[in-house]
Amino acid sequence: MKFYRLKDDYITYLKGIDSNVEDNYGEKKAYIGIVLTIGLHNYFAPLSSHKPAHDRRKKNDTFFRVKDRTDETNKLAIIKLNNMVPALPTEIEEMIFSNERPDYAQLLQKEYEYILSHQEQITKQAARLYERVVKKKQSFFVDQCLDFAALEQGYLNYNKS
Repeated sequence: MKFYRLKDDYITYLKGIDSNVEDNYGEKKAYIGIVLTIGLHNYFAPLSSHKPAHDRRKKNDTFFRVKDRTDETNKLAIIKLNNMVPALPTEIEEMIFSNERPDYAQLLQKEYEYILSHQEQITKQAARLYERVVKKKQSFFVDQCLDFAALEQGYLNYNKS
């Protein structure tokens, strides 16, 4: 499992399918995430820096908390599984931590280590969320998530012009 950036033009295309797809704010807030395989599709699941508001969220399948492996009280980020999008291999770019600012690279490395050590749990949680949204159509999860089915129907039609 690696960290990736999603390309701007592809994000814009996906927003045409589901307007709730998150924007990429370039250098200020890059769209960084991991890629998970769910069924026949690869999904890009974005990360978000930890915010105090995340502490008030009741644990559920829409997100996964990322902590420091050596100090689990140090909350680093969340993986926004509710905002995962189908990923074309041509529209993701692998992140090279050494190309980032040293302080940011260090944070990314901590997040990466925690995610790697919980890879199986994250993948199972994402698959469970997908099933609750697409197959079981459980209203709480449908309301909290992107339209995975519509995104799957449309993303393969992306044609980079």
